[in-house]
Amino acid sequence: MSTQTPDPSTLRDIARQTHGHTIGPMPVQDFLDKFLPNVHNTRTRKQAYNRTPNKKLYRAFSKTMGDLNLCPGFRLVSLPTETKNSTRSGHKLLPGIAVYPQDARPISVCDWPLMDFFIEWRPDEDFDCYYEDYVNDQILDDSCDEAFEMRGRMFTYAAQLMDCQHRLFVFAIDMFDSYARLYRFDPSCIVVSDLIEYRKDPRLLDQFFARYSALSRIQRGYDPTVVPATNAEKVLFRARVNEYLERAKMENLRTHPDVHTLNDNIVKMKVHDMSGRTAWYLACKCSTIPTNPLPCGRFTRGFIATPALSSPQRNATRKSGQDAVKKGGLFWLKDSWRSSEDDSEASIYYNLRGKGVPNLPDIRRTGDVRAGSTFKIP
Repeated sequence: MSTQTPDPSTLRDIARQTHGHTIGPMPVQDFLDKFLPNVHNTRTRKQAYNRTPNKKLYRAFSKTMGDLNLCPGFRLVSLPTETKNSTRSGHKLLPGIAVYPQDARPISVCDWPLMDFFIEWRPDEDFDCYYEDYVNDQILDDSCDEAFEMRGRMFTYAAQLMDCQHRLFVFAIDMFDSYARLYRFDPSCIVVSDLIEYRKDPRLLDQFFARYSALSRIQRGYDPTVVPATNAEKVLFRARVNEYLERAKMENLRTHPDVHTLNDNIVKMKVHDMSGRTAWYLACKCSTIPTNPLPCGRFTRGFIATPALSSPQRNATRKSGQDAVKKGGLFWLKDSWRSSEDDSEASIYYNLRGKGVPNLPDIRRTGDVRAGSTFKIP
């Protein structure tokens, strides 16, 4: 994904492209009950919102939230509006507030790979682009370019967060001087809530923070089939990459450009096959694959991958010699969402191969992640 905020016309185009994927505005209480488990004894701290001045509101709000501990287990960090090279990769995509788990150690004020969710600020309510009452069955008012630009910026942040992490969905808050909206993004749709008049009655916004604090990682959208690789597994992954490069050099073979630029963000992914069996692969995301600029869609990503050890709890350094390397090898791992009504990509390849079509990839393992049998989400 681009490390630069798109120009205004592109942002407006992104907003319009998501029109058919947007659901709402949804009553706020329905939004909370649908997507976040109920938490009793929610504290209402009206002073958290009333004492925040209009000017530089987001900075005062993040400090007040921290002082009153309204989102236990998380830290709100207000981001500068103009910062160069302020993120892990020099991104200039900066929401108003980044929300991190309390134990996270971001290396910059805006560290997308570690951010849990974000809060965006608008200068005034005129930049909201939703009808509170349907107008000819339309939910979006596209008469204000500035409002659509800000909406496109919001969706660009969500796409960036989902691209940098392994998430099934993410939450976000869009805040104005006196109002707020809740968002939930996933590859199939964008759900937006009605307006919350948090200065008059902050209880609904308090409920969101209290309920979010009680969510597990899975309930916050993290994919449980992807976990960070251990240091020992990273050693094994690099050993197999080096063996591949040495063999390619000796045999004068062309190598994939991403193999030469792999970073340290190595994960372990659970891969299913069509028979129901699973296997774990160590994988590192490729940087040359263009990603979806929208927070919905297939979200196709490519990885350089190698089989993990059968017993990942053991010290992999003991098995990272020639035997472990030779049993591995490198593979191309494609990860994407698809509609349940579409044929799988693998079945299409198998049909083409049966008809004698040449130059098809050799598929080693393929299958869908069976969400219903492995974890439960709201």
